[in-house]
Amino acid sequence: KSGLLIFDISEAFEFAGFAIPGSRRLDYADFSRGDFSALPKDKPFIVACRVGHRSQLVAKKLRENGFDARNLDGGLWAW
Repeated sequence: KSGLLIFDISEAFEFAGFAIPGSRRLDYADFSRGDFSALPKDKPFIVACRVGHRSQLVAKKLRENGFDARNLDGGLWAW
Protein backbone atom coordinates (compact mmCIF):
# COMPACT_ATOMS: atom_id res chain seq x y z
CA LYS A 1 0.00 0.00 0.00
CA SER A 2 1.44 3.35 -1.05
CA GLY A 3 -0.09 5.43 1.73
CA LEU A 4 -1.34 7.90 -0.86
CA LEU A 5 -4.51 9.63 0.34
CA ILE A 6 -7.35 9.89 -2.14
CA PHE A 7 -10.50 11.84 -1.34
CA ASP A 8 -13.44 11.27 -3.65
CA ILE A 9 -16.03 14.04 -3.92
CA SER A 10 -18.35 12.11 -6.21
CA GLU A 11 -22.02 11.92 -5.31
CA ALA A 12 -22.92 9.06 -2.97
CA PHE A 13 -24.55 7.05 -5.75
CA GLU A 14 -21.46 7.47 -7.94
CA PHE A 15 -19.16 6.40 -5.12
CA ALA A 16 -21.36 3.38 -4.40
CA GLY A 17 -21.11 2.35 -8.06
CA PHE A 18 -17.35 2.68 -8.34
CA ALA A 19 -14.64 3.89 -5.99
CA ILE A 20 -10.87 3.75 -6.07
CA PRO A 21 -9.80 1.15 -3.51
CA GLY A 22 -8.83 2.85 -0.26
CA SER A 23 -10.36 6.21 -1.17
CA ARG A 24 -12.63 8.10 1.20
CA ARG A 25 -15.77 9.89 0.06
CA LEU A 26 -16.20 13.49 1.11
CA ASP A 27 -19.28 15.59 0.49
CA TYR A 28 -18.80 18.22 -2.21
CA ALA A 29 -21.16 20.54 -0.29
CA ASP A 30 -18.62 20.69 2.56
CA PHE A 31 -16.12 22.28 0.20
CA SER A 32 -18.69 24.79 -1.01
CA ARG A 33 -19.11 25.89 2.60
CA GLY A 34 -15.34 26.04 3.13
CA ASP A 35 -15.29 23.09 5.56
CA PHE A 36 -11.88 21.49 5.10
CA SER A 37 -11.69 19.93 8.57
CA ALA A 38 -11.52 16.33 7.28
CA LEU A 39 -8.37 16.98 5.26
CA PRO A 40 -4.73 16.74 6.33
CA LYS A 41 -2.63 19.90 6.26
CA ASP A 42 0.62 17.97 6.75
CA LYS A 43 0.67 15.64 3.72
CA PRO A 44 -0.16 15.68 0.02
CA PHE A 45 -3.34 14.07 -1.25
CA ILE A 46 -5.40 13.58 -4.38
CA VAL A 47 -8.94 14.79 -4.96
CA ALA A 48 -11.02 12.76 -7.39
CA CYS A 49 -14.51 12.76 -8.88
CA ARG A 50 -16.23 10.97 -11.72
CA VAL A 51 -14.72 12.93 -14.65
CA GLY A 52 -12.29 15.30 -12.91
CA HIS A 53 -14.08 18.64 -13.24
CA ARG A 54 -15.44 19.05 -9.71
CA SER A 55 -12.23 17.71 -8.21
CA GLN A 56 -10.18 20.17 -10.26
CA LEU A 57 -12.16 23.08 -8.78
CA VAL A 58 -11.88 21.67 -5.26
CA ALA A 59 -8.14 20.97 -5.55
CA LYS A 60 -7.54 24.54 -6.73
CA LYS A 61 -9.51 25.96 -3.81
CA LEU A 62 -7.66 23.71 -1.37
CA ARG A 63 -4.25 24.79 -2.71
CA GLU A 64 -5.34 28.41 -2.25
CA ASN A 65 -6.03 27.51 1.40
CA GLY A 66 -2.62 25.95 2.07
CA PHE A 67 -3.25 22.27 1.27
CA ASP A 68 -1.06 20.14 -0.98
CA ALA A 69 -4.02 18.91 -3.04
CA ARG A 70 -3.75 17.47 -6.54
CA ASN A 71 -6.50 16.64 -9.01
CA LEU A 72 -6.88 13.19 -10.56
CA ASP A 73 -6.84 14.23 -14.22
CA GLY A 74 -9.67 12.55 -16.11
CA GLY A 75 -11.30 11.45 -12.88
CA LEU A 76 -12.52 7.97 -12.13
CA TRP A 77 -13.22 7.36 -15.81
CA ALA A 78 -9.50 7.70 -16.53
CA TRP A 79 -8.53 5.56 -13.52
